[in-house]
Amino acid sequence: GPIHSHLQEQSKSYDKISLTKNDDKGQKKGAYPFKLGHLEKGRVLGRGSFGVVRIVSDPDKNVYALKMISKLHVVAHSQQAHHVSEKKVMEQMNHPFLVKLYATFRDRENVYMLLELCNGGELFTLLRAHICFPERTAQFYAGSVACMFEYMHSRGIIYRDLKPENLLIDGAGYLKLTDFGFAKETHGKTTYTLCGTPDYLSPEILTGSGHGIGVDWWCLGVLIYEMISSYGIIQNRNQLDLLHLLVDLFIHLYSDIDLSITESLFLTLRSAPFFDESQTVTFQKILQEPPRFTADFSPSSKDLIRHLLRKKPTQRLGVTRGGAKSVKGHAFFKKFDFDKLLSRQLKPPIIPKVKSESDVSAFDKYDEAAIARERRAWNPGKKYNDEWERAFG
Repeated sequence: GPIHSHLQEQSKSYDKISLTKNDDKGQKKGAYPFKLGHLEKGRVLGRGSFGVVRIVSDPDKNVYALKMISKLHVVAHSQQAHHVSEKKVMEQMNHPFLVKLYATFRDRENVYMLLELCNGGELFTLLRAHICFPERTAQFYAGSVACMFEYMHSRGIIYRDLKPENLLIDGAGYLKLTDFGFAKETHGKTTYTLCGTPDYLSPEILTGSGHGIGVDWWCLGVLIYEMISSYGIIQNRNQLDLLHLLVDLFIHLYSDIDLSITESLFLTLRSAPFFDESQTVTFQKILQEPPRFTADFSPSSKDLIRHLLRKKPTQRLGVTRGGAKSVKGHAFFKKFDFDKLLSRQLKPPIIPKVKSESDVSAFDKYDEAAIARERRAWNPGKKYNDEWERAFG
């Protein structure tokens, strides 16, 4: 159809992007010259359900982020395909705003992904420190995300997990997308998996009606809302806050909202694994929360958010005719130079205060001893080999 043809043309145009010096460090995929044992491990930069990320350096003094994933933990939660898919998706990516994968390894206990280090920290940390952003700052970050999605969608890939924690800042202040575990190659086909982060879930994911690229544009709408208003980000994101934020957006944006749809949404959330029954509140109480755009929102930002958060994905900006170009051409991005952004000639609104490529002071500190104990619990010394892990080396 016309949208698929548009995405194919956009894919060709992105192949012509020339990366700057900051973006072509390291070897071509599959040609990394060092082995796992050559890497010197530093402190923990982050942790997730399946492992940790550490700063590492190689004999050439290049620094990277090493994602360490427990094989036993992966198998125990039946997530083998999830991690293999992440690797395959990342191997296809070559864009200045997507974190690069340089190599993968495995040993008796873990599989590893050697990633580009973005030492400016997470957008989440930045937003937490600033409470909220001026619209010009939100415009820069939202424009970067629009470019990320335009590139991925042109290759038939949907991301499905946009949130401030998955947006990293590099040393120069530019945004980079990381964690492609929920990304999926769909090439225009509908998929039905219930996945993502609770406060960013789109209506079609929650109702199980099938989803495509529209879920990413929905997430961008929520991100812009959060960046400008700070709502949700400073509430520590407990489950009640997540429900309030999501339902607030529904009620505020759709005056003709169907109560049965909202009840279905709430029941879906309650049955999801991330919902905590101890924080259950009545449906009526959630509906009474007063949704609003504060004075911080300009008319253009409100209009963009409304169009990105259309209830029906076929009516959502980014999915409708024009695709990503219609998002980038919205009044919210008036006078915003996307060409300069992509060539990294547009000055970022916030420059990280880092002294060198290996300065990771922008990241939160973790209890290394506690992490070591946790790792030992999941890696009891048992050798484990399976077909899925061979994809990593």
